[in-house]
Amino acid sequence: MFGMPLDDVNTYYEQLLGESGKEEFGRSVIDQLAYYKMLEEEADSKGIHFTDKEVTSQLKQAFGYENAADEAETSLGLDSFNLEADEGFDEDTDDEFKSEMEMNLDLSFNGNISYDFFEEVFRYNLLEEAVLNKVLEDRVFESEMVNARHILVEDEETAQEILMKLEEGEDWDALAAEYSLDTGNKDYGGALGWFGHDVMVDEFEEAAFALEPGEISEPVKTSFGWHIIASDGKEIRPLEDEALQSAQNEVFQEWYEDLLAKHQVVDFPEVWLPLVPTEPAFEPIVIDTESSDIPTFHILPEGEETGESEEEQLTINNTEQEEALTISSTEQEESAFMVTNGAEEARTVGQTESEGEVQTSGDDTVSGEFKLSNDSENK
Repeated sequence: MFGMPLDDVNTYYEQLLGESGKEEFGRSVIDQLAYYKMLEEEADSKGIHFTDKEVTSQLKQAFGYENAADEAETSLGLDSFNLEADEGFDEDTDDEFKSEMEMNLDLSFNGNISYDFFEEVFRYNLLEEAVLNKVLEDRVFESEMVNARHILVEDEETAQEILMKLEEGEDWDALAAEYSLDTGNKDYGGALGWFGHDVMVDEFEEAAFALEPGEISEPVKTSFGWHIIASDGKEIRPLEDEALQSAQNEVFQEWYEDLLAKHQVVDFPEVWLPLVPTEPAFEPIVIDTESSDIPTFHILPEGEETGESEEEQLTINNTEQEEALTISSTEQEESAFMVTNGAEEARTVGQTESEGEVQTSGDDTVSGEFKLSNDSENK
């Protein structure tokens, strides 16, 4: 499910949900509570608030309950509940909606998640989205980019041969289709489209950005082979897709570090550590390599029998699992359009370490020391 070998999945959850993982598991909860307190204060300082009715309205939109023309951006993947408002919908259906939600939450989570808890988590999601939008509203995300094509070959001799043919007037697209080893774009003239810095390998990027529109490079050597690069344009353009997300994540990280600098976040492990549950114990997933059955997990109505043994239901074919979870290294290496220069992955809010102070509601003060976990599940 996570693209991890099952042995690693078993080991991870046996530790995290067992005695040895109590501190990590509990601290992730403390981290989240501290973040929520800081988020509330930050939202309040920016005049951002959501009334109960506004949260309910957003929840209805997220579930498509109001059949609203504009869907809420924060859906949390809730489409599967399939809640529908009765015909003749009006604004006084909050109780009806909550009743349906409570029923669906009870069925989906066996009574372990209440509507009030779910609503509060949703409220924090809305607060976070609104605060981060406020942080981003005055930011401009753009960068110098080039629009380039390339022909990739195995050796310099072949690259020089192609350059000579180009000088003699032969068609670029035809030569790309005939010679290029980059199967991802050879039939499209080797077109790479617009890209910015820190996308291509260093040698390729340096050569591409050095060209003026209409120029063709000398052969350029990279770990993929030898490239002939043609520039079709160079200009400042808005960031898109992963580049935009990465730039926004950097802003979020700066904002979060500033947020931590305002607070001293501390805690008392001796208070919360004994409260971390370790039961029921995690049951390792068992693999029968001689079986081809892939299990389907679902909740049966009480008393209903499957007709299959527990062992049969948990059986999975190891070969098929490896095929499903493995990305072909051959496919990964086919195109020079890959990022191979070791650029940092986009960072997310919460992946830092700090100290600070957080006040809880009422007269209670949380104090002590803790570090925000680098666990990506934390945030």
